Amino acid sequence: MKGIIISGQPRSGKSSLAKSFKSVNDALSCNVDAKFFKIINDYKRFTKEFDFSENLKNLINRSVYQDSSRKITTTLLDETGVSLKVIASKLKNKNYNSTEKILLDFLDTSCKLKKKKFWVLPDLGAETYFERLNKIKEDLYVIFLFRNPLESIVSSLYWRSYPKKGKNLLELIVRWNVSYLNAQKLKKKYPKLINIYFYNEIDQMSKPNNWFYKTFNTKLKFKYTKKKTFFTYSKSKWLSPEGKYKKFLKNEEINLILNGCVCDFKFISGINKIKNFSFKTLYIRSLTFFFVNLSKVNRFNAFKFLNFYFSPFNIISMGLKKIIKNFFLNKKLL
Repeated sequence: MKGIIISGQPRSGKSSLAKSFKSVNDALSCNVDAKFFKIINDYKRFTKEFDFSENLKNLINRSVYQDSSRKITTTLLDETGVSLKVIASKLKNKNYNSTEKILLDFLDTSCKLKKKKFWVLPDLGAETYFERLNKIKEDLYVIFLFRNPLESIVSSLYWRSYPKKGKNLLELIVRWNVSYLNAQKLKKKYPKLINIYFYNEIDQMSKPNNWFYKTFNTKLKFKYTKKKTFFTYSKSKWLSPEGKYKKFLKNEEINLILNGCVCDFKFISGINKIKNFSFKTLYIRSLTFFFVNLSKVNRFNAFKFLNFYFSPFNIISMGLKKIIKNFFLNKKLL
């Protein structure tokens, strides 16, 4: 049973693309992030006390917010439309040694129950864990969907704080670079399983000579008007949530994205890229070089280190909470 993970950087259209698959008869589309990185990172050895049914429920029945205002929620179970009881009965007698294997089997089994040919769901960071999942499921595909940095980065800057701007522009540029370069390396290594698209190229997916159409023999109608997507860039301004074009970045910030990102901006009309050298550009390029080369050794751990580099206090705090939680859990089991 084939599966597709739509990955890439935040605010690049992953959810919109996943929703478009709902009109494809052969696809079981789930608009809920899989969170495979977190699942793998939170790995626990399965003991005799492991409650499969309870863990399955926590895995697929967790509520996930669908909007920035955190009012609309859904679950992976809701998105598949299958019965928890039926799924549990299908999977409980299998031998599992990892939570990600449970999730992959859940998706495959749901697909069979719904008589679909493949499943689809979005998720961040597939470049960090794809090779791990590929050892479990060989017919797993990844569509890396990127949006030009002037749109995805600016959208991320304002997504949770609009109309105020976030303060992590340099971090977002580095993350865009590392994600894109790692996706390119994986595409070169697994050309039959992985492809990269930009948001403005989604319509190309249904052409007969395209990778997606040749792989899945499926035509896809993208429902969303790309020119009306929030933070669409045009003539040094971005489309605001109010439907008006506004200038959200200073010229030097725009130029920092143009010079710092490893992106060919030729496909964006009205770009006036001024090449210049600055300490910030050097900092971005140096960090990009470091983390991409570290990824050659271990992409998963390189991403963990990237998270720690930019948010050390958050990572330490989360680690301490996990230790405390496991301590009381183990004490309860004793």
